[in-house]
Amino acid sequence: LNTGAVAISSLISNTTGYIVACGILRVITTNSGTASSNDAIFGTEPDQTLGFAFSSTGPQSAAFNNDGSEDAIAGGTAPVIDQVMVFEWRHEGGNIYKRTNGGSWSGAVSSGNSTPLTGSFGVGYNGASVFTQLDFLEAVTFNAIPNDTLKDALVADMLAHYG
Repeated sequence: LNTGAVAISSLISNTTGYIVACGILRVITTNSGTASSNDAIFGTEPDQTLGFAFSSTGPQSAAFNNDGSEDAIAGGTAPVIDQVMVFEWRHEGGNIYKRTNGGSWSGAVSSGNSTPLTGSFGVGYNGASVFTQLDFLEAVTFNAIPNDTLKDALVADMLAHYG
């Protein structure tokens, strides 16, 4: 589902952003080596600038950001089908990071300014004509990075409320 009316540039900046999203993945059908071509809990469309995506192999998850080319950080906790999960995407200091269910942050991957930052925030869609089968529950976005206490509290609240 494309929210259509919400420009990603009104939610994060091209240098800094934090997005935490909660949902229940029902099926992962894609298996592309390019993160932005896989199922996603969120992403930007039509430009596929950034998002949090999943491939059926593993299955694996990846946070991605485009700074002229796609940079992705994969690995970490794999998504579990039919279970409430919380996914965090963070871009700060020229790096992207990801975390699942409040676990450990996956190591930084170098990624410059998000470009272009002209698309819309998409739920269950990342602009690659892939529509993810999921129950989307909630998302929170920041254009500045909140402290660790707030990040942890957001994740814990989502897991407690929906789990």
